[in-house]
Amino acid sequence: MKLDHLNLRNNEIAGELPLDVVKLKDTLVELYLDENQLTALPACLTDFPYLEYLTVNGNKLKSLPKMPQQLLELHAASNDLGRLPKHLCEYSVLVQMYARVALRL
Repeated sequence: MKLDHLNLRNNEIAGELPLDVVKLKDTLVELYLDENQLTALPACLTDFPYLEYLTVNGNKLKSLPKMPQQLLELHAASNDLGRLPKHLCEYSVLVQMYARVALRL
């Protein structure tokens, strides 16, 4: 049996994505990390060959790394993003993206 959906919402995960989650990269299709205390996502997200849905709303992310090319939906609202990275425009299959950028005056 393979784990393809993982919901870790509201689990008080702080800092970076736990290594145990990264170990599931070969099976995950949906990953829900909303309402934690994440400050960074790993660059190895591009190595998740089946990841299509990623939600990271309500964390403390200051930037977003490159995402898997097959990602269909990204939710990244309510973080500390100063701007959206240009590489997000390179994804041909990304159907929906939700993000709120904090304007710094």
